[in-house]
Amino acid sequence: MTLLKVADLDLPLSRPYTGYDLDDDIMWIPYPRSNQIDYAKKPALLRYVMADLSDLTEIVVDIQNLLFDKARRMSIDDTWTAANQLYTKLQHWHENLPRILDIDSRPVPQVLLLR
Repeated sequence: MTLLKVADLDLPLSRPYTGYDLDDDIMWIPYPRSNQIDYAKKPALLRYVMADLSDLTEIVVDIQNLLFDKARRMSIDDTWTAANQLYTKLQHWHENLPRILDIDSRPVPQVLLLR
């Protein structure tokens, strides 16, 4: 935003994963492991992270298009209405994240990215 340039980001053409594509047995371990300390393995939760990250990307693209393109041709009232609709969409996305992605008990980094 500081450079007044729009990120080269388009709506995803397809979903990288569906809710059933990935194996829930994939584990996450901190990297690097140079000190050879054994860390507790945690589920990577990739199926959930990738699906919700795709949904979030769609919202970010819509926000970007409003701020850097559509708003220039809209009245302030129309811009305010559109911004509120996108904010509501973002709130709805956040409220509907699966409970498995809660950050209560030391989450994996990819879950923190979504939060």
